[in-house]
Amino acid sequence: IMSSIYQPEKDKNWTIFFKWNGKRYHKSLGVKSKSNAQKIQAKIDYEINMGSFNPSRLVEKKRKIYMLSDLRRQFKSYMDQRKNKFSKKTYEAYMYAFI
Repeated sequence: IMSSIYQPEKDKNWTIFFKWNGKRYHKSLGVKSKSNAQKIQAKIDYEINMGSFNPSRLVEKKRKIYMLSDLRRQFKSYMDQRKNKFSKKTYEAYMYAFI
């Protein structure tokens, strides 16, 4: 199994593409130099060929989960700081709609 690396347009980081167990993988390697990308590619190819590849290490980190109450608090703080930039009617409409 061979992988390929490429640098997508408008992206400074190199990306790897390969198939493993019938599934396609496209993953940003997070490196800007081709030589570093080739080193990572070689390691992934080696792990796949040796049977020790673990695709979970390529999975993106979980995104932070926000509680609605936290977002409301942040929005209220944001609006309170900019209260004088809105008409009274607009400010009240925004506050009523979100809170």
